[in-house]
Amino acid sequence: MKNSILLSLLFSLFGWTLCSFTIVHKQQPAHPDYVASMESLIAIIEDANSMEDLQTSAQQFLQLSETHKNNWEAMYYAAYCYISMSLQERVPAQKAIYLDQAQSYIESAKQLTNNAELFILQAYLYQSRSDGNINMSATNAASLAAAHLEEAQKMDANNPRIYYLKAQYLYFLSSEAGGGLSNACPLIEKAIQKYDTYQPSNSIAPNWGRNMAQEMYAVCQSASGR
Repeated sequence: MKNSILLSLLFSLFGWTLCSFTIVHKQQPAHPDYVASMESLIAIIEDANSMEDLQTSAQQFLQLSETHKNNWEAMYYAAYCYISMSLQERVPAQKAIYLDQAQSYIESAKQLTNNAELFILQAYLYQSRSDGNINMSATNAASLAAAHLEEAQKMDANNPRIYYLKAQYLYFLSSEAGGGLSNACPLIEKAIQKYDTYQPSNSIAPNWGRNMAQEMYAVCQSASGR
């Protein structure tokens, strides 16, 4: 319960089933209007703290996806918004609704592409389901999250969000179960190093997590007396 509360507080502040696809849909080049709109919306959610702001942004991403059906990013960010909303929600039934909505948008994005970022976002969703969700046990959710992060690592080993999410899981897991700061901090330090060198593929590619990773890194630094 304590870990669940801490996880929710952290995100309040900073706010496919596994398959090997051999066929990847070829994505059409993004239209300049789409890119400009996406850049504006991404800038907004970087500073969005309230549920209302996140929901408004999610709806705008969904509207954009309707006019640019061949691009996966708008659906991705709509799902990201709903996951963020779930982490602020205290009512388990409503939290589950937000995550179910996020899942549907991830599934829509998967119809357009198969990439590491979607596996990472799916892992993020499963980690969020482990936080007091009524539809899935914490153990099952954690196992699915770990499996998706392993798949993402095979596809893009330098992606910092992989190590950030792995560290986050260990950060809130009891030391008796193999978690705790001593196990999480090396991974969060690796995540920070990856964030320092990782270059997103374009201006609207996912680039979230650094601020939250830095908060965790500060805790690690303080605990080590640095």
